[in-house]
Amino acid sequence: MVGPGGYPDVTALDSTPAMLANAAATATVRSDRMPAGDPSRVPFIIGGIGMLLLLIGGNGMWILEIFPYNSLVYTANLVIIGLGLTLAAFGFIGYRMNYHSSMGLVTALVTLIFAWWLPALYAAQGAFHGPGIYLWGALLITGMEMLGVSLILWGVTVTRVRHRAGHSRLGVAAGVLFILAGSFWCSILLVLVASIMLIPACIVGMVSLFMSRLGGGS
Repeated sequence: MVGPGGYPDVTALDSTPAMLANAAATATVRSDRMPAGDPSRVPFIIGGIGMLLLLIGGNGMWILEIFPYNSLVYTANLVIIGLGLTLAAFGFIGYRMNYHSSMGLVTALVTLIFAWWLPALYAAQGAFHGPGIYLWGALLITGMEMLGVSLILWGVTVTRVRHRAGHSRLGVAAGVLFILAGSFWCSILLVLVASIMLIPACIVGMVSLFMSRLGGGS
């Protein structure tokens, strides 16, 4: 650049590296917050439906305690819970597909592994007799702990991808609710509190999945 008197503008030349550094930093921040991956809304839709089923099945467990035991209805509700967890895992696979999120993949795998643990355990409760009931109790506690861990992972993942998903505040709200619900669930003694907190968590989480923007294909 030419300054006064036709001489080179040294000040402008000196500021060029700083300008380039600022531009590179800005581009990095933007790239971190922009979607990058294979665009597909299908996993988000499936995951949202899964959270809706989990909401229905999870609260159905408490409602069924009020009425006389019906094995068919009870089993159907357990299937709804297992199916809800399985489909919800696809929402986190969507985070992996659209944003290349490693946490999304880990969360999906953990959720899929333990999706049918508690439903199968409740369904097989009658097969445990005598001392075997202690084994059933140990497996039940393990399943509850892993479900709590899964919910915590849901919260961490939703929080981490919130910028790329395009819903910063909604992602924080869903993340905090899932982490609190999972923590209460892991405590065993506060399962009822966890179930109540899971209601808004699933609702906000479902909305956040439906509103997530697609990946940029990069």
